[in-house]
Amino acid sequence: ISPSRGSDTYNLWNQSQILVSGTPAGVAARIDDVVIEGCTFRNNPGVCCLCMGQSNTASTTLGKRWRVVGNRFIENGLDTSDHTSVFGWADDVIFANNEIINSTAYGTVGRVGGVTGYEIHGTNHRIFGNHVKNYYRGMWVSSNYTAECNNSIIAGNIFEVSFYGVDFFGNSSSLTDMKRTIIEGNVIVLDNTLITAIPGAIFKSAINIACEYGVSDVIVRNNWCVKTSASVDSAFI
Repeated sequence: ISPSRGSDTYNLWNQSQILVSGTPAGVAARIDDVVIEGCTFRNNPGVCCLCMGQSNTASTTLGKRWRVVGNRFIENGLDTSDHTSVFGWADDVIFANNEIINSTAYGTVGRVGGVTGYEIHGTNHRIFGNHVKNYYRGMWVSSNYTAECNNSIIAGNIFEVSFYGVDFFGNSSSLTDMKRTIIEGNVIVLDNTLITAIPGAIFKSAINIACEYGVSDVIVRNNWCVKTSASVDSAFI
């Protein structure tokens, strides 16, 4: 999908196997009470495999009660520079015991590969028992234009990644604060690579807070982090 990749230009197109999108009659699309279990999402060249919703409009009603358990997301983001396997634009989500794994790390060739395993963009997300490997980051945590990103639990996961295990992110000060996040019992393994396609990517952190709005009431306990060598700067938080 990126014929100009040779000049470092990549198309940021959704090629999702499951995509909730559109505004029928001016109302953002959503789905409630979704169960996805035992599926394999493989060889996706584009931005997302599973996208629970899309909207940058305030007061949009989000989908609710998603259960995504025991799935495999394998070899995705093959021809784009911004692949997130699961875009959690919904409330009340259980995401458990899934594998999000590529055989090579992001940026091994050009800027393709897995950037983010899972993005929280809603309230009451339960993320536990998952394994993310060879991605730039394990998770993004960010609010959206509708609901605050509150009451997240990130527990018992394995993140074998290049730069960040859990990354609180938001590049707009108009977004709402994030509150009450528990990060507990995770294993975070940071590799020793630098990504030449991203000149500013020179510092690694197991848990990173880099927002333009507030983050409060965060509990971090009983996590284990290791880095494969000491030649690239890093921090636990």
